Amino acid sequence: TAGLRYDFYSVEGTASTGAIERSDEFLNPKFTLAGPSDFWFQPYVTYAHTYRPPTPNEMFYGGAHGSPGGENPDLLPEESKGWEVGFNVKSNDLLRQGDRLRVKASYYDTDVENYVVMSAAQRFENVAGTTPISGFELGLDYDAGIAFASVSFTHAEADLPDSLLKVTQELPENILTLVGGVRLLDEKLTLGGRYRYVSESFLTDTFGTKNPIPDYHLIDAFASYEVREGIEISLRVENITDEVYTPAFGRVSTSFVPPFPSTPIQDGLGRTFYLSTQFQF
Repeated sequence: TAGLRYDFYSVEGTASTGAIERSDEFLNPKFTLAGPSDFWFQPYVTYAHTYRPPTPNEMFYGGAHGSPGGENPDLLPEESKGWEVGFNVKSNDLLRQGDRLRVKASYYDTDVENYVVMSAAQRFENVAGTTPISGFELGLDYDAGIAFASVSFTHAEADLPDSLLKVTQELPENILTLVGGVRLLDEKLTLGGRYRYVSESFLTDTFGTKNPIPDYHLIDAFASYEVREGIEISLRVENITDEVYTPAFGRVSTSFVPPFPSTPIQDGLGRTFYLSTQFQF
């Protein structure tokens, strides 16, 4: 199959630097060669161009209190070109009547132009050159009605821009997520748990120092009960062990006033409880 996507964005208004009026448009082709979708095993290969326009937060970031940070209305979109090759597997009635198994594995290799980073001036900027990103993804999902389980694994390798006075966060190489649970009382009650592992990553701060972000393990639990048709109560507990950790994709600290923060990224949440009710009409 082949496709062509047209994207357009525009920005108009007034900022502290004066009037802003800019727009851009892109044609993004995509080509996919795949096996038959009605067969249990489907290999595929895809080549695609994509682009990501800057978000309002990136273009009009206000900066930290007391810092000279500000807007960058000239921020360019990120553009990428890449390949993906992989396969899908689907099987029904594998271990018992009515169950289903889904597997997806893929390898990707992408080059990104105009990669966006936070600069020491407390504004987002483009980094010239190409940022190569490649990796492997594996997803497995099994559902037998009374029980379910899933596995998700990602391995990524990225040569992200790393220059003096640029806050550049590197992707963790490995992320693993395991989910499992059961459905009881005619599948009205669902009980389950989730395990997450994120490997070590790094952040180059505003002073050019490469700070390690340690790997971490998180365990969550969840439950839901269908009180009646259309009404469901849910309880979720995240980080049951109350582990102290620094999120790999956390928010960068913007303090420039001594004493500087001991870590460039804020710590993640400790043990947290969520209680919710859902109504459907």
